[in-house]
Amino acid sequence: MKKVPDEVEKIISDWSKKTGLKFCFTSRGIKIYSKLERKGAYVMELSDLNYDLPIINKALVDYMMSGVPVEDTINNCNVLKEFQKIVKISSNYKGGWHNNKYLTDKTFRVFASKNEEDTYLGKYKYEGATVEKFANTPEHAFIVNRNVNGLKVVNKLDRSWYINLAKKRLEDFGIKINEGIGGLL
Repeated sequence: MKKVPDEVEKIISDWSKKTGLKFCFTSRGIKIYSKLERKGAYVMELSDLNYDLPIINKALVDYMMSGVPVEDTINNCNVLKEFQKIVKISSNYKGGWHNNKYLTDKTFRVFASKNEEDTYLGKYKYEGATVEKFANTPEHAFIVNRNVNGLKVVNKLDRSWYINLAKKRLEDFGIKINEGIGGLL
């Protein structure tokens, strides 16, 4: 078997440490172990009870495993539920605030909006108090607090917010989008 060049082995080793993916070298090249080991919130296994930003999770895994651009994964998805960000208000707060209205719900299904008149989703301790924006949510958002199973993406969904978030998370892994990874696999 021909030895893998040291610089390639180092790149793969560093990338493996950052992503948690395991590799082995075979006579045919590099093989990724068949079971994907997921570590961290960015690529965690999702469940019915924890289905937060699934499109970002899928875009990251598709990119890291197959070199699929995050734009392709995000732009080709037409299932609204895949874009949801779930936020919950703790007992320290009275409710939420959105589009200049106080809301009393404790859980919100948030989506990025292209409509600049849509505000961010915040939380408040009492009416008149400072409204705190939820972390990792868009500046312009819309809320759908009903069953979204089977609903299609609506025109006001801002896919660019999700694309930018996916790219930022890849950078957090130490992956530079411009370099790509397709050639390594």
